[in-house]
Amino acid sequence: MYSLETSKRSHLVDGAVYKGEMALDPAHLTDVYFDGVGTFDTTYIRNQFIQRLKDRGYNSTNLPQGWPTQINLNSLIGKLKNQCS
Repeated sequence: MYSLETSKRSHLVDGAVYKGEMALDPAHLTDVYFDGVGTFDTTYIRNQFIQRLKDRGYNSTNLPQGWPTQINLNSLIGKLKNQCS
């Protein structure tokens, strides 16, 4: 049975998920919330949300207004790849 207490314990063990991660970093969200999926690549060939931020000149020293301070934009930009490895 899933409860609020289970959710709190899971959050403490797996790590935090922050506002905006569903669009910005779904691989991290999946890694935190779903146990047993094994290892998988957490880079992106295409993530339009990160790409648009990058194209507009945003980075960790120039953040959009209201950006969650817990999410490192440069790390997200670094997850963008041109092809599968």
